[in-house]
Amino acid sequence: MHDYYSYAPLLTLQCPLFLCGVPGAEVGPTARVATMLVGLPLVRLTHRVAHLVGEDHDRALITQGEEKLLDLELAQLHKALAMRSPPVIALSSVGLTDPRIRALATTAGDLLQLRVDLRVALDRIRADAAKNPGKHLHLRHGGAADDEAILARLRFLDRLCREAPTHIDVERRLPLDVGRQICSDLEARAAG
Repeated sequence: MHDYYSYAPLLTLQCPLFLCGVPGAEVGPTARVATMLVGLPLVRLTHRVAHLVGEDHDRALITQGEEKLLDLELAQLHKALAMRSPPVIALSSVGLTDPRIRALATTAGDLLQLRVDLRVALDRIRADAAKNPGKHLHLRHGGAADDEAILARLRFLDRLCREAPTHIDVERRLPLDVGRQICSDLEARAAG
């Protein structure tokens, strides 16, 4: 039985857990939920890079270029891998396009894809862009959403994510539900 008031995590990982997925799979929020439920350290590469460059990750992909941001993501990834306790690492939607990041994610820990139907992802992208015009800006090439161009990019990113040895089907579930499933799976694996 766990002490409710303890600061110790309810679960520890043997190696980092990398989460990947296309835009619309809600990788960052899902990783946040999963880590909050069991007290694991969280590394959201998009947030770390945004802090370094002083602007939103999506906007910085356009203003500063994907190559520069991927270099920064790689540097932050190395820092995350040096942490004392293995963290849950939320990869950016473009992270796996970099062979260096892809190699680390597949060899330095467990890679888990949050798999979502691409039409569901497109619906979420549209809804996000309607609420926040800066959201998914890079995917939309800085302009209005062109469904066919976005679907083509989603198919490409999805092929990269499908290299992950394990996946969870997100369907239309919220990050809270998917995060709970990740925690249940991690707890079952730790107990087994």
